[in-house]
Amino acid sequence: MAAADSPERATGAIEMLSMNSTAEDAVTERLDREATHSPAVAPVALVSPGSSYYTSVFFVGSVVAIGLSAAAGIASYTLPTSILTSINDDIGPSDSIHSFSVVALVAQAVVQPILGRLSDLFGRRYPFVAASYLACIATLVCLRAQTVNALIVGNCLLGIASAAQWSFPYLITEIVPIKWRFYAMAYVYTLSIPFAAFGPVISNNLLYYMASGWRSVYFLLLMLNIAASLCFALFYYPPDFERKHAADNRSRKRILAEFDYVGLVLFVSGFTVLLLGLCWGDVLYPWNSTQVITAIVVGTVLVVTFIGWERNGPVKEPLVPMRMFRQHLTWNASVLCMSMGASMYSASNTIQPQQIVALYSDSAGTSNISWISCASSGPYLLGTISSLVVARHARKLELLNVTATVFATIFLASVAFIDAHNNTTVLVLFIIGNFFTGWLIGIAEAFVSIALRDQDQIGIAVGIAASIRSFFATLATAIFATILQSRLARNISKLVVPAIVSAGLPTDKVEVYLDHLKAGDSLMLEFIADGNLQVIRAGAEAYKVACAGAYSTVFLCTIVFGCLAVLYAFGMPGRMSDLMTNKVTAPIYAPCG
Repeated sequence: MAAADSPERATGAIEMLSMNSTAEDAVTERLDREATHSPAVAPVALVSPGSSYYTSVFFVGSVVAIGLSAAAGIASYTLPTSILTSINDDIGPSDSIHSFSVVALVAQAVVQPILGRLSDLFGRRYPFVAASYLACIATLVCLRAQTVNALIVGNCLLGIASAAQWSFPYLITEIVPIKWRFYAMAYVYTLSIPFAAFGPVISNNLLYYMASGWRSVYFLLLMLNIAASLCFALFYYPPDFERKHAADNRSRKRILAEFDYVGLVLFVSGFTVLLLGLCWGDVLYPWNSTQVITAIVVGTVLVVTFIGWERNGPVKEPLVPMRMFRQHLTWNASVLCMSMGASMYSASNTIQPQQIVALYSDSAGTSNISWISCASSGPYLLGTISSLVVARHARKLELLNVTATVFATIFLASVAFIDAHNNTTVLVLFIIGNFFTGWLIGIAEAFVSIALRDQDQIGIAVGIAASIRSFFATLATAIFATILQSRLARNISKLVVPAIVSAGLPTDKVEVYLDHLKAGDSLMLEFIADGNLQVIRAGAEAYKVACAGAYSTVFLCTIVFGCLAVLYAFGMPGRMSDLMTNKVTAPIYAPCG
């Protein structure tokens, strides 16, 4: 592209696409720079493009690219995780399979803010085109994997690529008028419905009915990623480096010289180690193990050091501008409300599938378990889309936010009344609770970009918000899993052991019987019990009661995160009408512009 040598020249390509429109060049109001910081990215020129902008092939192609990329990113998580046991049986088995999801989670959470910041500074086209190509390569690695370790490597690469795919909250919103941002995000979530809502159903059907088995999942992902990468390469032309820096006339060399490399190292190392420590606890290692304690302590120290460096260090171009947290109070509230909502949802998304297998697999039937598993993801997505559609025209948005948060807290906490036989009641509570959880997260996620005063920093703002959300969700998942295991162990000792012993099982066989009972190995249970049906029935019923009590405690704990979400919901914006303008933050240009 030709370099733009003035703010007026920066809108030239828009005028080529919309000859009948009168582009308004307006410079966003900028916050006062701190004494320790030199001017960062040049002010963004907000423009009001005409109707021909929205029908141009580059705008339409960019919208399609972002939607397909987001759908692929969501599918790369929801599809494989539903059939991970079958994959491990085929190319394993290996204990390393536990790291499959962890590497992608950590890679995405660490890379997303870095990608946002760098693309804020240098332009988005080349990083996101490259990320779409990386997604294709990573999918091929997973598709051809012959060992679990090879699959983990491929999924780690997918996690890096998904940092770009999950960046749609600012990719799609910055190319449309601010007043249409709610609808733009609703479009992306709507496009992802098949994979976000029905991922377990799709993956299990591909597993059982396609000749290639679980590899069919990655064939589907490959097609999505190829389509997205083609659209990105052909149509995605957001403001490039010259347009971004037309006002301050800064060079790439200068920005690279002033960039915060110390903060980059501290953030990557600290956040990676901290997340790994949280993910390892009670999965790979006990919580009191040297590995977990060391990872959490070292990670925490590095993250705290990073925050201190960003606040007080002689940084000219910080990785994370800390003034966002001090001067954007509604932005802070939106990020924290979204994070608390994600923490509540983690109880449904991670605990509910285990609960279904433990309590209701007999009554539901194996063929229906995949559908029942959608009781968390389906309503959650519906709530998210509904909130984004309604929020645009809501008069008392703060009332909607608080009400949705209160309802989400009440209905998810009500799942604590679970027992071994009320699966229909629990399913209804799940559906309603997850709907309102999706509602509050949808609005909060949209506010993260809309409530941001410095729209030229939307990439790092949304990126660091996503990392904060991942941290709290990971922390909540670790807490819930630990509570579940601890309570289940106590309940088994208190309820199951007396039941099977009194039914006639010799005490020297109790320990091995419990191991196979947890694994659901019915043949071994019958062998150990010497065919004693009374022992088998008593053990199965007592185990369901023990599981119900453990799951009940987990959902009671969601009240803590729910109350915090309600508190932060009061701090979110109440009136958005003054922000709902026709201005576009980063319009798509014709490549010849």
